[in-house]
Amino acid sequence: MMAATAPTDSSRASLSCVRLSTVALRSPDLEPAFPPARLHTSPRAMPSLPSLATTTGSVARSAPSRASRASPSRAERPFPSRSRARPRALVARAASASADRYAAWLRDRDVRGDALDVAYVTGAADAAESHRGCVATRDVRAEDALVTLPRGAALYVTEGQENPLGDFGSDELWEAIGEEKWALRVALVLLRERALGEKSEFAAYVAQLPKEYALVGSYSEEDVRAMQYPPAEKMAREQRDENAEAIRLVRKHAASGGALAGMSDEDVVWALDTVRSRVFSGRMTDDAKLRAKLLPRSLAVGMCFATFLTAPSVEGRWLAVFAVLALTVFDSTSNSDRDSNTAYVLMPLIDAINHKTMLKTEFEFSGGSFVLRAPRDYKRGEEVFISYGVLNNDELITRYGFVDADNVADVYRFEGFLPFLQANHEPMKRALGADPNRLATIKRTHPELDEALWNGNFISDGNAEDKLLWALRAALATPEEFAAANGVDGFKLGGGAPDRRAADAVRAAVAARLDACPTTLERDAEELAATDGPRKTAIAFRIRKKRILRDACAIYDTSK
Repeated sequence: MMAATAPTDSSRASLSCVRLSTVALRSPDLEPAFPPARLHTSPRAMPSLPSLATTTGSVARSAPSRASRASPSRAERPFPSRSRARPRALVARAASASADRYAAWLRDRDVRGDALDVAYVTGAADAAESHRGCVATRDVRAEDALVTLPRGAALYVTEGQENPLGDFGSDELWEAIGEEKWALRVALVLLRERALGEKSEFAAYVAQLPKEYALVGSYSEEDVRAMQYPPAEKMAREQRDENAEAIRLVRKHAASGGALAGMSDEDVVWALDTVRSRVFSGRMTDDAKLRAKLLPRSLAVGMCFATFLTAPSVEGRWLAVFAVLALTVFDSTSNSDRDSNTAYVLMPLIDAINHKTMLKTEFEFSGGSFVLRAPRDYKRGEEVFISYGVLNNDELITRYGFVDADNVADVYRFEGFLPFLQANHEPMKRALGADPNRLATIKRTHPELDEALWNGNFISDGNAEDKLLWALRAALATPEEFAAANGVDGFKLGGGAPDRRAADAVRAAVAARLDACPTTLERDAEELAATDGPRKTAIAFRIRKKRILRDACAIYDTSK
């Protein structure tokens, strides 16, 4: 899947001229539909999963070419790719054959999606299949059904499910993974289907899945540094650790000589990345009165960590964790609804639709089928998007391998904001020298403000988090102002000298961070146009972050 960008004249033309197929769901004579598109603005070339219900939907990843990125050492690339780019003509022929087969498979399973064509929406076919998306074959109204997918055409695992792997994976392994590592359970189900080859009922679906992904955990150290964002190292490390733990469990518990034991480390990571970027979760019930909304679910440790990194406050972080742990409650309040098991689902065809940051897209499960409804009106020939959710770029690059270049939900987290000011900002040094206990007072009485000072969160338009400004006004106040205001609470509202001091501190910090970046925005734009693969995604990521810093510099400039 991929993120939405404003189409150029040439890309608009490609919507009609480079159409791949009419999803062959409408007529056996029509050329079949293709799998998920890849991302325009981000270099990662794999179809990414639309996170249900509150997510936006397209993820396309572009596989990096050797020419477009430095070749990292084996140590830098934990799971080296074994694939090689193929000539475009071969890719086109293989794509056509795969599309025909996949479309026939969808028809046979009564998957309905006659409002959509899968097409190359941002360019011609390439080895990475990085330009695919879905276009409307007719005018579509908001809430129209875009895709109806029978349960039997989906791969899924439910909470509490007994081991479905048979001889492929032991009960010991299934239990060792546990419910918490549900992503690995789904990954093993997918690997079993791939191991079955043509004997699998899902062979056509598995065959059209991307052969590799470019999530942040697969980035070389050089590509991570190219993001020019301190939290990026943690994001990559957490996902790599999650991969390593999955591999450890498989190696420890896979039956000797079995098909799973013969799988490579890269195979395990491929399956996990497929799940990360494509899985949906929600309750499945055949109760006609309950339309279970499928909501996107943050993935295990790696995604939970990314959510922590980007949540703007202490409350936000706890809410993020709550969302991961209690997603099954949805909008319903009845006990019977709450008790229904959560399912983790891979949804053919639906995962071909690209993502755009907007209000959530809702899925339903009713009458034994998943139904995806249009989030807004679309004209015939227009690319159709769904929303994986209002997700910042930290989450998008971690889960899907792409970024939204104009993401209004993005944030910048200035880790160590307070230590930076203590070491470099003279007004902060003077204030804390005059009252050495000020920070301890803030932490004791308002721990959420202490967190805000350390995290330094800025939203997409460059504005600092309200709690950060409140904390700065309190920290920078003179002893006389602090006493007159009766402590920290007296600085909740801005105005006057405390407000100007807080603004000056913010500007000093963000200007220094921007100046410390190895490249300028102008240079970034040049590099973005000249590169591809993960490096292109990394550059698009840092450009959006720097724009937040640049806007913050303008907002908090008190000299004007």
